[in-house]
Amino acid sequence: MKNIDTVTINAAASDIHSGDTLWLGGTTGAAGDFLEALVARAGELKDVTVIAITSRGGSAALETLKHEYGFRVLSFFSDALMQTFTEGDRCKFAASPAAKMISIICEKYGVNTVVVPLCPPDESGVCRVGAGESFVAPTVFGFSGVTKRIALLDPDMFPASGRAAATELPVSGFDVVAANGGIKVSEPCA
Repeated sequence: MKNIDTVTINAAASDIHSGDTLWLGGTTGAAGDFLEALVARAGELKDVTVIAITSRGGSAALETLKHEYGFRVLSFFSDALMQTFTEGDRCKFAASPAAKMISIICEKYGVNTVVVPLCPPDESGVCRVGAGESFVAPTVFGFSGVTKRIALLDPDMFPASGRAAATELPVSGFDVVAANGGIKVSEPCA
């Protein structure tokens, strides 16, 4: 196993620069900490756009960035991206239309940075996205305009289940891996 250097969430926020357009997969837990770190730096940043999936309670940090610092903020609930239907006694979720919509948003707004809250990696170096992110993070992660990928490791995140292509991202695919609280990260040696 090869150890991967992690930085603090504050240090990860320092990788955001004026002119960046970032997709933030969530606003609670480690993602909320990341937003607070952006608020602390907001006065030195110009022309920043934040596209975020918010929790039902909204995000005070997003509101601060928008109203006090003039960031462009586009936020929505992940529930709005999911279609549900019933099949017998089961409820099924269809996310494929949402993946197309997310691609359109990324292209329209020129997303160049993706910030993904993830469960810490397993023994094979794979991180699972959170339960509400199972189609969102992999779609944005693979968008061709993204030049910066930041992982926010959150040990309290409930992992998504389902197909590996929709729920797993390799920790080695990130430019920055951030974790507060001393999470150790390693991946298999190739």
